[in-house]
Amino acid sequence: MAKICLIELQPFPTTIGGGITHLNELAKELLKRGHEVTIITSPPGKKFTLDKGLEKLRLHHVGIVHKPLASFKGLGKAKYFIWRLKFERSFVKGVQEVLKREEFDVINTQSAITTSLPCSLLKKKFFITAHGVHHHGFQKLYRKQKDWAVAELGGRLYKWLEPYNVKRAEKIICLGHDSLEHYSKMKECVIIPNGIDTKRFSPGQGARGKTIVSVARFTEQKALDKLLLAMDDLKDYKVNMVGLGPLEPMVKKMCSERKNCEFLGYKTQEQIVPYNKRARFTILPSLFEGLPIAMLEAMSCGVIPITTPVGDIPLTVKDGKTGFILKDNSAKTIVETVRRAEKTNLKKISKACSDLIEKEYSWVKIVDRFLDAWGISDPPRRGE
Repeated sequence: MAKICLIELQPFPTTIGGGITHLNELAKELLKRGHEVTIITSPPGKKFTLDKGLEKLRLHHVGIVHKPLASFKGLGKAKYFIWRLKFERSFVKGVQEVLKREEFDVINTQSAITTSLPCSLLKKKFFITAHGVHHHGFQKLYRKQKDWAVAELGGRLYKWLEPYNVKRAEKIICLGHDSLEHYSKMKECVIIPNGIDTKRFSPGQGARGKTIVSVARFTEQKALDKLLLAMDDLKDYKVNMVGLGPLEPMVKKMCSERKNCEFLGYKTQEQIVPYNKRARFTILPSLFEGLPIAMLEAMSCGVIPITTPVGDIPLTVKDGKTGFILKDNSAKTIVETVRRAEKTNLKKISKACSDLIEKEYSWVKIVDRFLDAWGISDPPRRGE
């Protein structure tokens, strides 16, 4: 049995997003195999329940409660950067206290920036999982929101932190080729994609109606307003909007103005499954991505993705074979691509999607690769 510590800055388990889902499912599979798993994360600030399979998870909430940028209104946004420094400093200090008290066989951080800093400062042996190139996405997102000070100051800070931590890490585990291309110039890297629980996310038996499912954080990055605008010309379809995030009021308002758009808000992994089993398409007009877990989960259920060619998505979504690529993320292009997709053999493409995920992305195979990267093995089973 190995003592494994996973470190994540965003509040676990309440944050919606691929990073938290990745952590959740990775921890489940490791616990299932008999390892001791600890997650160090920031406080969620609200009540939560852990998924089935995480009963033995050791959880440390450290630092102050996270606040989204949206909570800093008007001129208050100028204070966000100062508050963010305070938040991240408290997190680093809290993680250091845990790492001083406890010894682990493996420490794996979830980014090359703040999350890794406590390990670097304490000279701990650690691995980094790169879900993307954080400072690139950070700057792109806040520039789009016209929060120039946050974008520039935060981007510069993270850009400085990144090589400092990468230099001190044992190895970088890249979830996609974008991060691999970036980090392989600085450190030994291995690519391990996101994993999917293919037993939970399996194809349904019933017929798929004209339904679209969107499971995403409600942020500028996801460009969900483009999808909802497209629904004005896709009146024969219905879209189910699952998620939460700072743009929730906008998403909720746009859904209320359209009869074929249903706002569902936050749903657990178990609750998401039925929507995936019934949907024909999942549409991602994102500005940037790594390889989104929500898309892979939908594909595992046989849902066909229609998506922008960002991040590592084109390595998985082959136009006309395992989904459809948007030439841009405008509402007009979304409509045109849906109509183009309708003229193809959707049943064949749906099966190709689920077959691909089963073959390449099941968590059993992904965790084997993590253990190999960490240089550890599973504990012997009873009788061995």
